[in-house]
Amino acid sequence: MDYVRKLPLLLGLSAAIIVGLASYTNKVSNSENTVNMLIAMVTFYIVGTLIRNTITSIIETNRRKQEEKELEEKRLEELKQKEEERQRKEAEKNKGRSVAVSYTHLR
Repeated sequence: MDYVRKLPLLLGLSAAIIVGLASYTNKVSNSENTVNMLIAMVTFYIVGTLIRNTITSIIETNRRKQEEKELEEKRLEELKQKEEERQRKEAEKNKGRSVAVSYTHLR
């Protein structure tokens, strides 16, 4: 995640270095080279910021979905336990009734 945070700076500086080297090899004047490097740096910094925001958004969306999935699984497990407890209590009640009913049939 640390690299994602530094992405705009890394893209901007890398683009400026590449433009500077390319301008230097083509023997462009220093003032024009500086302007070209500045334009490349600002442009790629903005692009890096957009990429960083997109990646951060994707990561946060995945985290939220994972948390919702875990919460839903927990709810289902609780519902299942409550249903099992209700069935167990109902079975205990029915055991007592069945004994009483069968005893009355014996008389």
